[in-house]
Amino acid sequence: MPAEVATVTGAGQPQRRRFGALATIHPVARQELRATGLPRRARIIPYVFLILAGLGGYGRVAVAASEVDSIQQLALSLARQPEAKAAFAVDALTELAASLQSELALARQQARTLGDARSLQRWIASVESYTARMQSLANAIDIGTPVSLAVGRDKNLFIQVRGQSIMLSAPRRELQPALEQLVIDRFCSHHPCAESLRSRATATQAGVAAAQPRWSFSDGEGPSCVSDDGIVLQFDNASRLGSKREFCQQLVSELRVIAFTLRQQQQQGMQVELDALKVFAIPTLAEHQLDINATGNSVQLILPVSYAMPQLLQRARPWIRARVEDRRATLELDDAEALFQSW
Repeated sequence: MPAEVATVTGAGQPQRRRFGALATIHPVARQELRATGLPRRARIIPYVFLILAGLGGYGRVAVAASEVDSIQQLALSLARQPEAKAAFAVDALTELAASLQSELALARQQARTLGDARSLQRWIASVESYTARMQSLANAIDIGTPVSLAVGRDKNLFIQVRGQSIMLSAPRRELQPALEQLVIDRFCSHHPCAESLRSRATATQAGVAAAQPRWSFSDGEGPSCVSDDGIVLQFDNASRLGSKREFCQQLVSELRVIAFTLRQQQQQGMQVELDALKVFAIPTLAEHQLDINATGNSVQLILPVSYAMPQLLQRARPWIRARVEDRRATLELDDAEALFQSW
């Protein structure tokens, strides 16, 4: 079953950007020059019809909350906003139709150049029909139209509306990132995307960090704070115990959320490099940016302790690695008193 998702938008009306002619010769035209018969490029149409018939495979994908850096993440933030989902569907289908129109313009130009290009002409006719259907479907959606958004195993986004399931797929693979960004820009021009994503970030962290650590007291030693997943903080004394409870809960929660988020990112195909983990403050926001690899991919989380103590993240790497790999591990912080005093 597909995972129910939602959509997001922002403020202002962006200028429409077209893909334009991104190649000197259309892929179908190139095939016409190389061989006879139905070119590979023309085979997109049967696949498109399979998608419309609802035969595309779905799978549940959990997406960690972060900044609007993926359309899947944006859609997930709209799960409980039916009106926003309808608006998102209109924007996505409109941009999809626009991208197909741009590709059609390039194909028509190549068809005129080639003259007798029958396979290309067949492709043009089929895509013209499909493009018209996408725009017609977008025009038929109003504020009360039921819309479902689903993310497939390969992170493709599906829009399910009026008995049809449409995959948001650009006419060429290299155009997919641009298409998704256009949809994000268009939608976030009239919907508070940041608020939706921040709300989802808070909810995600609350769910992951729900379990309370245990406290133990013994003669001759200070109190210790122990989590069910192997984090141990050993304090020297019981002074300011209320503040120490708060500190321990925050520290344990942050490390849990970091491990959970990295695991989810890895499951989605994102490269995770524990040696590259760094936390940065985001001006004007309560969240922090956690870089997850050397190329700068990041997620947005609430990490005040990890930000204030970079050495803590370094010491916790073996524990985080084990949790990402779904293994048990122990992180013993015998100097919890010093960490608390420096916080």
